Amino acid sequence: PTGQPAPISWATSRYRNPAYDSVVDQISPLSVDDPQTLTYTDQAMDLWFKDLPMIYVSQLIIRYPMSTQYWTGWPSKDNPYGFPHSWQQELLKTILTLQPASA
Repeated sequence: PTGQPAPISWATSRYRNPAYDSVVDQISPLSVDDPQTLTYTDQAMDLWFKDLPMIYVSQLIIRYPMSTQYWTGWPSKDNPYGFPHSWQQELLKTILTLQPASA
Protein backbone atom coordinates (compact mmCIF):
# COMPACT_ATOMS: atom_id res chain seq x y z
CA PRO A 1 0.00 0.00 0.00
CA THR A 2 1.02 3.60 -0.55
CA GLY A 3 2.90 4.99 2.42
CA GLN A 4 4.36 1.62 3.41
CA PRO A 5 7.73 0.18 2.42
CA ALA A 6 7.71 -2.22 -0.52
CA PRO A 7 8.47 -5.78 0.64
CA ILE A 8 11.07 -6.45 -2.06
CA SER A 9 13.88 -3.95 -2.50
CA TRP A 10 14.08 -4.35 -6.29
CA ALA A 11 10.31 -4.06 -6.85
CA THR A 12 9.54 -0.64 -5.44
CA SER A 13 7.62 1.01 -8.30
CA ARG A 14 4.21 -0.37 -7.25
CA TYR A 15 3.35 -0.41 -10.95
CA ARG A 16 -0.13 -1.78 -11.60
CA ASN A 17 -1.56 -2.48 -15.02
CA PRO A 18 -3.96 -5.41 -15.49
CA ALA A 19 -2.83 -5.96 -19.11
CA TYR A 20 0.84 -6.00 -18.05
CA ASP A 21 0.07 -8.32 -15.13
CA SER A 22 -1.75 -10.69 -17.49
CA VAL A 23 1.24 -10.88 -19.85
CA VAL A 24 3.63 -11.46 -16.93
CA ASP A 25 1.33 -14.24 -15.69
CA GLN A 26 1.64 -15.88 -19.12
CA ILE A 27 5.44 -15.67 -18.95
CA SER A 28 5.73 -17.09 -15.42
CA PRO A 29 5.15 -20.80 -16.19
CA LEU A 30 7.35 -20.76 -19.31
CA SER A 31 10.99 -21.76 -19.44
CA VAL A 32 13.51 -19.20 -20.69
CA ASP A 33 14.07 -21.23 -23.85
CA ASP A 34 10.37 -21.33 -24.79
CA PRO A 35 9.89 -19.16 -27.93
CA GLN A 36 6.76 -17.65 -26.37
CA THR A 37 8.84 -16.16 -23.55
CA LEU A 38 10.41 -13.62 -25.91
CA THR A 39 7.04 -12.85 -27.54
CA TYR A 40 5.39 -12.18 -24.17
CA THR A 41 8.41 -10.22 -22.93
CA ASP A 42 8.14 -7.94 -25.98
CA GLN A 43 4.44 -7.42 -25.21
CA ALA A 44 5.18 -6.65 -21.57
CA MET A 45 7.88 -4.14 -22.48
CA ASP A 46 5.54 -2.41 -24.96
CA LEU A 47 3.02 -1.93 -22.13
CA TRP A 48 5.75 -0.84 -19.71
CA PHE A 49 7.07 1.82 -22.08
CA LYS A 50 3.57 3.16 -22.81
CA ASP A 51 3.02 3.80 -19.09
CA LEU A 52 6.69 4.41 -18.24
CA PRO A 53 6.17 3.96 -14.49
CA MET A 54 9.78 4.81 -13.74
CA ILE A 55 12.68 6.38 -15.54
CA TYR A 56 16.10 4.91 -14.97
CA VAL A 57 18.73 7.60 -14.56
CA SER A 58 21.68 5.30 -14.91
CA GLN A 59 22.63 2.34 -17.00
CA LEU A 60 24.79 -0.46 -15.78
CA ILE A 61 26.65 -2.51 -18.32
CA ILE A 62 28.04 -5.71 -16.92
CA ARG A 63 30.34 -7.75 -19.06
CA TYR A 64 30.75 -11.46 -18.51
CA PRO A 65 34.02 -12.69 -19.91
CA MET A 66 33.61 -16.32 -20.85
CA SER A 67 36.13 -18.60 -22.47
CA THR A 68 35.34 -21.83 -24.26
CA GLN A 69 38.94 -22.98 -23.93
CA TYR A 70 38.15 -25.15 -20.91
CA TRP A 71 34.34 -25.05 -20.63
CA THR A 72 31.48 -24.95 -23.16
CA GLY A 73 27.75 -24.38 -22.75
CA TRP A 74 27.82 -20.76 -21.58
CA PRO A 75 24.62 -18.72 -21.99
CA SER A 76 24.58 -16.99 -25.37
CA LYS A 77 22.30 -15.09 -27.70
CA ASP A 78 21.37 -18.39 -29.36
CA ASN A 79 20.92 -20.18 -26.02
CA PRO A 80 19.92 -17.57 -23.40
CA TYR A 81 19.04 -20.06 -20.68
CA GLY A 82 20.23 -17.75 -17.91
CA PHE A 83 22.69 -15.13 -16.79
CA PRO A 84 25.96 -16.02 -15.08
CA HIS A 85 25.59 -13.45 -12.31
CA SER A 86 27.76 -14.56 -9.43
CA TRP A 87 25.28 -13.00 -7.01
CA GLN A 88 22.17 -14.69 -8.45
CA GLN A 89 20.75 -18.20 -8.26
CA GLU A 90 21.20 -18.56 -12.02
CA LEU A 91 24.94 -18.98 -11.54
CA LEU A 92 24.25 -22.50 -10.27
CA LYS A 93 22.27 -23.30 -13.43
CA THR A 94 25.17 -22.00 -15.53
CA ILE A 95 27.72 -24.06 -13.61
CA LEU A 96 25.60 -27.21 -13.92
CA THR A 97 25.15 -26.65 -17.67
CA LEU A 98 28.85 -26.22 -18.46
CA GLN A 99 30.71 -29.12 -20.02
CA PRO A 100 34.47 -29.69 -20.29
CA ALA A 101 35.72 -28.44 -23.65
CA SER A 102 37.66 -31.65 -24.24
CA ALA A 103 34.66 -33.92 -23.67
